[in-house]
Formats: sequence, structure tokens, C-alpha cells
Amino acid sequence: MQFAIIEMKGVNTAFGCTNLTKDQWVACMLLGASVIPLNVLFHMVPVSLFPSGGGGIPEDDDDEADDKKKDD
Repeated sequence: MQFAIIEMKGVNTAFGCTNLTKDQWVACMLLGASVIPLNVLFHMVPVSLFPSGGGGIPEDDDDEADDKKKDD
């Protein structure tokens, strides 16, 4: 979709865009592709390094669920 908006004549003028150069396309592809290895790298960092928060995956409280079942 974005390729069509930028590269197709008529469509790009409707959106006020001009064609990208080959260097610009290479830069866009490299920046876009860099997200994948960065995501892998970020997921390798243990959440325990950030004890003050930062979200992470909440731990399940199995004991709480068992207590609620006993109360019923």
C-alpha cells in the first residue's frame, strides 16, 4: 500500500508525494528490517534487571485463584 502511494503516478500526486531514490529505498528497508533483530535483543534482557517496574509479564497468582474457589 505504501509502495503504491509513493511510486504510482497519479496516486503519489494525489497524496503529494514524490518517488524515492534507490538510496532512500535501501535506507527505508534497512531501518524497517532492523526492528526484527532489535526485538529479539530486547526480549533477551531479563525483566529482573528492572525491578522498579517497566511492565513485563505479570506473574500468575495461583494461590489467589485457589482461595477464591474455596470461598465459594
